[in-house]
Amino acid sequence: MSAAVTQQYLQLFDDDLFDGDVAATSRRPVNCKSNGTSKKGVQKRRKQMKKQQKRRQEENLVMKNKLFVKSTVEKYKLQQSEDLTIDSLRKIQEISRVCKTLSKVTQAVVDQNRGRLAKDNPPPEITQQTGTVFTDRDFDKFEQEYDFFA
Repeated sequence: MSAAVTQQYLQLFDDDLFDGDVAATSRRPVNCKSNGTSKKGVQKRRKQMKKQQKRRQEENLVMKNKLFVKSTVEKYKLQQSEDLTIDSLRKIQEISRVCKTLSKVTQAVVDQNRGRLAKDNPPPEITQQTGTVFTDRDFDKFEQEYDFFA
């Protein structure tokens, strides 16, 4: 390696090298500043600090909610992309090998699992009327008995 490349690598890890100041590296940053000993403006400063703390908490909640929404959307997309028809058919074949089911039972299961919307239900069967109960002879007889047009 050339000297320039080695120098670049060393610069990347400069922060991690031990400087001898252990106390400075182990100290955590303070979230809020102290108000000091001056009594002037202490209440105002306390209110400002409380507002800042509330803002930070709200920002954290918003970020957590955004992450939660993103993760649930991704989970939903992953679940939707799965195609389980082959597994379902395999299970149905295994069940049919063990015992035969009645067509009424299978139809009841299919009907129960079908959606409740109109688009999910099959179209109703239309039965055509075979005709009237009365014949033309009956109508003529009725006209003669009750002479409406005379």
